[in-house]
Amino acid sequence: MTPLTSQDMTNAVWTKSERSHNGADCIEVAHIDGGVAIRNSNLPDQVIFAFTSEWDAFTGGVQDGQAELLP
Repeated sequence: MTPLTSQDMTNAVWTKSERSHNGADCIEVAHIDGGVAIRNSNLPDQVIFAFTSEWDAFTGGVQDGQAELLP
C-alpha cells in the first residue's frame, strides 16, 4: 500500500451524502486503492485515509446504531 501522501488523487471520484444541505459543510469520500480517502468539502486539500478494514468497521458500527458514533 502506498502512503496517502504518495497517492495520485487526480482521478479520485468524490462522493458526498445525499443528505448534504445544499452541498455545503459535507464530508466527502473517494474509494481508492486499499481504502477510502476522506475530506471536508470546504477543505478539499486536507485529506485523511482509512484502510478498507477500518472504513468497514466504522461504517458497520454506524449501521448497527453504535451510540458512541452517533450524535
